[in-house]
Amino acid sequence: MRRLPVLAVAAVPVFLLAAPAAAATPTLAVQPGTVSAGGSVQVSGSCQANTTGFAISHAFRHDASHDFAGVGAASFSTNAAGTFSVTAQVPASIAAGSYTVSARCGGGNLGVTATLTVTAAAGSTAAPTAVPAGTGGLAATGGSGHGQLELLEGAGLLVGAGLLLAAGRRAGRRAA
Repeated sequence: MRRLPVLAVAAVPVFLLAAPAAAATPTLAVQPGTVSAGGSVQVSGSCQANTTGFAISHAFRHDASHDFAGVGAASFSTNAAGTFSVTAQVPASIAAGSYTVSARCGGGNLGVTATLTVTAAAGSTAAPTAVPAGTGGLAATGGSGHGQLELLEGAGLLVGAGLLLAAGRRAGRRAA
């Protein structure tokens, strides 16, 4: 019976040696962090060694060869150290704003994200903003809202003047 515990203790180091090494923490970076619509960015990072993946963002070119699950993507391969670098195109038609960049590597999400800021393309003019019903179109014209306020004040004065005239007429009829 004394031999059994000795055998169990001797087997523990064998199991520890057979356990897979922990994967390095994945990284992701986008350079430059701000780009004009129509430009390109370098997406780099690290994940599993010797595998393939995708840098993914709604800011990236999206067509038949730049797609991952309906989102713009740039495909990459990692080297033996697990690092990658890929150029991603930002379409000229993309709206200015802040976009999240993520990645998939070896069939799984990388688990980290980066932020890309897209500015309007040089020489472009902003399209009119969609105007919700009933706003008077100020969003499309870039108005400040003061015109509407003045219009409402004027309408209020007219209504008030009309009420005063009507009250004065009634008072005049009573006096007569």
